[in-house]
Amino acid sequence: MIRSRSSVRPPLSKPRPGLDPGPRPTAELAATGGPGSSPGRVVIVKAARKKERMTQRHLTPADYTRQPWKNGRGFTVELWKMERDGQLLARLSRASVVEDGPFSLFPGIERNLTVLSGPGFRLTGDRHDFRCEPLVPVAFPGDVALTATETNGQQSDDFNVMTARSLPLPEVFLAQNDSLPEGGLLALYALGPVTVNGQPVAREDLVLTNGPVTLTGDWPVLAARFYGLPAA
Repeated sequence: MIRSRSSVRPPLSKPRPGLDPGPRPTAELAATGGPGSSPGRVVIVKAARKKERMTQRHLTPADYTRQPWKNGRGFTVELWKMERDGQLLARLSRASVVEDGPFSLFPGIERNLTVLSGPGFRLTGDRHDFRCEPLVPVAFPGDVALTATETNGQQSDDFNVMTARSLPLPEVFLAQNDSLPEGGLLALYALGPVTVNGQPVAREDLVLTNGPVTLTGDWPVLAARFYGLPAA
């Protein structure tokens, strides 16, 4: 079992008052995708003790979209996002940092970044100075100017979680051979072949569910649990 959690910023970051997640509603799973993208596979699970419907959605790399960075220095692979009235509520994506340079700004957005492969790098900015190490989630505001340094010309691939600042901060953690309770919207990104609730999931696939999860396999998943998203 692996439980490596991060929903707070590194010690040198400016602290921000915690948010009370309050009630944890069933999350909306009909998130938006890119043009021409597949809706993914959806499995409806009947809840034994609750009337609400449990939904599990399985996305693969064929469902993802590739988008240029705001600063023009690279590309992001968008796995999934949710919007309301044209405003971003939550997004999951992957990107590669290949050289020193500025991070794009996202006003009103909270970010959480986990290096998946490569040596990692350093992020510095106003009252922020911390390392992004492999498989260690770090959280920081999206509207603070930060610069990646110490890349040493080596590529680091990372997984990004973004949420609107009006929402509670998400929980981001590694999990393997574990049972995860329901609560909010749970996103599971497979770092290798795993089984989620008895269903095979390939490396780089994404599973979204509002129900409990049983994980088995030789690889961990990177999990992000969202609270406060619109109810289904």
